[in-house]
Amino acid sequence: SLVLMNPEEVHACNPIADQPWSYLMFYLDTGWLQRQQEEAGLGAEFRPFDMTASRDPLLYPGLCRLHRQLVQEPDPLAREVACHLFSRQLLARLTPAS
Repeated sequence: SLVLMNPEEVHACNPIADQPWSYLMFYLDTGWLQRQQEEAGLGAEFRPFDMTASRDPLLYPGLCRLHRQLVQEPDPLAREVACHLFSRQLLARLTPAS
């Protein structure tokens, strides 16, 4: 699952009923994400996501792939391109709220 928390939303990263679980957490800068939304034609203002979780079969593996690229890729430009490509996938599959 991919869990989304919009800026300024209160959240707790605690497992339910002491069950074991693990996660990768990414912080996406709001200004950066707003620019990605604008480039995608979604307007000039940041639009939070209305979904809080997704089981989209492409997004979670895409996020794991992005993590590997960010950790293993030495070239900053290649890492930036990987982030940009994932943001396009994210915005294409999870439409921000209107």
